[in-house]
Amino acid sequence: IIGCGNAGLGACELAAAFGNRVNVLDINHDAMMDAKKRLPQNVTFMFSNRENLVECMKTSDVIINCVLWPKTRKDHLIYREDLKLMKKGAMIIDVACDEGGAIETCRSTTHTDPIYFVDGVMHYCVDNIPSAFAQTASATLSNATLPFALAIANKGVKQALKDDKHLRRGLTTFDGKLTLLETAKKLNLPYTSADEIVSTF
Repeated sequence: IIGCGNAGLGACELAAAFGNRVNVLDINHDAMMDAKKRLPQNVTFMFSNRENLVECMKTSDVIINCVLWPKTRKDHLIYREDLKLMKKGAMIIDVACDEGGAIETCRSTTHTDPIYFVDGVMHYCVDNIPSAFAQTASATLSNATLPFALAIANKGVKQALKDDKHLRRGLTTFDGKLTLLETAKKLNLPYTSADEIVSTF
């Protein structure tokens, strides 16, 4: 599993619970150490570098990418030529499914046609995996976003943004200013950080 964020840990918990030996790769040492405290002994944590990734590609039955790759990057974590390193019948699951992203051979698929093969390696790159359980996913998303909506309703936009750094991270535009760095870079537009905007309130 590449990535020790929420998606990666969710995948890890399930895979480990089924008795698999799981390797988790990340560049955030603290996140890995925190996760290690609550995961079973069949989970190993590795620093995400080329050497460790190649070792995992050679030995793993399934590679699960849970890293959201910046759209401005032109490199990849796994290149097409790397598929030669993988076992016969191995599988790549790309949760982020960014075309041209972390996995060079990834292209978005759907629940009706979820898999394809590249050089003998199965790829599962469904663009919105939770939509397979639409009701549960909708209820979960609503529960997660409701506190933010209530904060905005009760305090007003400016105070809610002042009080919550997570809400600021979700801000994309404000008063005609673009506050999402990735979009600014991609479209070559001026960028203003949300923190800078909040400091003027």
